[in-house]
Amino acid sequence: MSGRPDKPIFEPQSDAAKARTPEPIQFADRESAFDFMLAAQAEGFRFSGANLIDPAQKPVKNRYFLKDRDGLIPTGSDWGPRVPVWVVGDVMPIHDASGAQVGEAEIEAILDNDQVPKLFGCNIAFILKKKTA
Repeated sequence: MSGRPDKPIFEPQSDAAKARTPEPIQFADRESAFDFMLAAQAEGFRFSGANLIDPAQKPVKNRYFLKDRDGLIPTGSDWGPRVPVWVVGDVMPIHDASGAQVGEAEIEAILDNDQVPKLFGCNIAFILKKKTA
């Protein structure tokens, strides 16, 4: 979700979202964006920034880990919806410390259980596998 609060824009991120809605959608007002979001959530779609349209959908901490032969390497964190926008198999960009994209990684697993906060220091942990060209 982007745009101004009074003129929200939904931009598809995951492969499934892009298949359903290839281009960003701008809404005339918050109410029409809210109706669209609730209908799409009923279909199983998730929205980053949903809390900007519906404050009841508070974000949770996500952490990202790149899998390599030595284990899991932390690659960043952010805040997102309680039910992830991404699914296993989606491809995400990999950024360096300056924010420049340096590659891509496929989501291999999404961990979301009672042990995740203790083991990973977040609510949802994404395990990524670097894509090779």
